[in-house]
Amino acid sequence: MPRKKQISKTIKTGPVEIVPEKVLEPTVEKKKRAPNAWVLHCQQVHSKNKDLPYKEVLKTAKETYNIPSKKGSVKASCSN
Repeated sequence: MPRKKQISKTIKTGPVEIVPEKVLEPTVEKKKRAPNAWVLHCQQVHSKNKDLPYKEVLKTAKETYNIPSKKGSVKASCSN
């Protein structure tokens, strides 16, 4: 849940000042980025090798990862 900024405002109404409680303004939520090619490749290798611990999955993924070209698609190729 996004945090809200706290703003304190003072209202002058003549000789008496009224200080309202802090007003909460909503903040804008950040957009989620799409996973990069390495993360997608690791997910692919992990789905094929569910019995391996994640540390071993990363080692296997490192051996089979091909860096995608900038012109081509973002998806990594897997030789398994």
